[in-house]
Amino acid sequence: MEAAWLLADRRALAWDSVLINPGVLVKDSYRIHAIDDVTALHHGRNPREAIDEVTGAVAKLIVDGATLVVFNRTFDLPFLAAECRRHGLPTLEDRVGRPLKVVDPMRIHQSVQRRGGSSKLVDLALLYSPGNTASHSALGDCLATWDVLAALCRNESRAIARRAFNRSARDAQELTLRHLLALS
Repeated sequence: MEAAWLLADRRALAWDSVLINPGVLVKDSYRIHAIDDVTALHHGRNPREAIDEVTGAVAKLIVDGATLVVFNRTFDLPFLAAECRRHGLPTLEDRVGRPLKVVDPMRIHQSVQRRGGSSKLVDLALLYSPGNTASHSALGDCLATWDVLAALCRNESRAIARRAFNRSARDAQELTLRHLLALS
């Protein structure tokens, strides 16, 4: 029903969000996304065009050197690929032309935190950035994902480096993309 991307480097630099007309009634989805049938059906864009636009924009950012950050990549990336295939579009990986390297804040959190509890975006947003919650809008979730990743890097840098490369905490001076990818 909605797709978004966010380009950030210490702060949000650029973003886009698109409402998608699924072509069917959304009924109970309103409780989660706050998008009702009238809004989706009358103001949403054609799914094929919207998915092509968003996937193309993200692919260009990756080709230009951006790192892909996806919360719960094992759900979102296969879902996006399936939607691309369903609409006869090249997948994100097809567009990039190589396997995707993905930083997944959910998996990083699970790797460094031994305590139980939820790993849902809304719960991690509250844990790592009190007062900031995922809104279940696509762009709101992008912003919450960025906040969770930034807080993880700030608060858990030594644990991330230690878990990623079995280094002592003293050797973990600075997180690198390799550290984050190793736990994703």
